[in-house]
Amino acid sequence: MNKIKGIIFVSIGAASYGILATIIKLANNNNFGTAGLTFLQYLFGVLVLSIATFLINTKSKKTISTTNTANQTAISTSKYPRLKLMLFGTSLGLTSSFYYLSIQYVPVSVGIILLMQTVWMGILLEFFIDRKLVSKAKIIGCIMVLLGTLFASKVFESDFNFNIIGFIYGLLAA
Repeated sequence: MNKIKGIIFVSIGAASYGILATIIKLANNNNFGTAGLTFLQYLFGVLVLSIATFLINTKSKKTISTTNTANQTAISTSKYPRLKLMLFGTSLGLTSSFYYLSIQYVPVSVGIILLMQTVWMGILLEFFIDRKLVSKAKIIGCIMVLLGTLFASKVFESDFNFNIIGFIYGLLAA
């Protein structure tokens, strides 16, 4: 069941970035800058999450008042919550900024493909951090992702137009 949830969440995330990229590309064509677009994205996210939190809290207050409070679990706190929040926010902001900059130089389809290179990057990072060999299944998965990337970005076609700046921004977004 968790794998199915993971697949659904990754699919929704990829679709969201694909739709977002189209909107960003249109905004860029109308001289709207990356900083303003990033700000509006996060403002919209804060509004949606605030409304969702309000609705969930309203619903959970009714449930909590009718249940026994002894069954509630304690919320654990991490050692450095502010540092973790800053690192998470910074990485999320940099991902969006680099992604927006990338699609100024490459087509939206190539930008989203570059963003999804986190698969092999994560496996490579895991290899260096854990200092153990990567399984054959993960290596095959990496090869499939890289081959899929080459075919999807039309590298093998005669009219392929490579833009190094867009490529670098896309990999930085990943």
